[in-house]
Amino acid sequence: MKRSIVALLAPLAVLLSGCFTSETPLIDGTNADYPFQSTTLRTDTGEEATLVREDDHYAFAGDLDEGFDVYFDDFGGGLYLMRLGSVAEDGTLQSLYAVVLLDRAAGTVAVYRSIVRDEDFLAGIRHCVQDGAELYLACLDEPDPLIAIVRAAIAAGEAPEDIYAIVRMD
Repeated sequence: MKRSIVALLAPLAVLLSGCFTSETPLIDGTNADYPFQSTTLRTDTGEEATLVREDDHYAFAGDLDEGFDVYFDDFGGGLYLMRLGSVAEDGTLQSLYAVVLLDRAAGTVAVYRSIVRDEDFLAGIRHCVQDGAELYLACLDEPDPLIAIVRAAIAAGEAPEDIYAIVRMD
């Protein structure tokens, strides 16, 4: 079940409810940060996935490569906005976001807010609208509201959605 890492970090479609997305990419090769060259992460069930830097983005290695480009934006203290970008069948660019906390000393990567919560919409994040209907997708116009939510959650002692062990990081 190596797919569990991809399922949490890389939902397969923007149409899935409860995701964070944006109309235009908030992170791309022009403003991305590169906290490592490559890393292998392990779930609590022992499954592993490797991210490798390729030019201006990261990609999942091996059979986990689902065509996602992965980007990071450094917000200090090990906190990163992570964007997973892909091109849909109709040629449109899709972006999904989560916030990760990289703790090299502890050897972990904690995932926060890969799934939107009702209260997130009260904190400056808007619902996406399609054909005049409000969707349960969170549209980010900028990263700051999401980063503020995660910082407050961490300060309040909220548990992350998932924690991965760093097996290797170059």
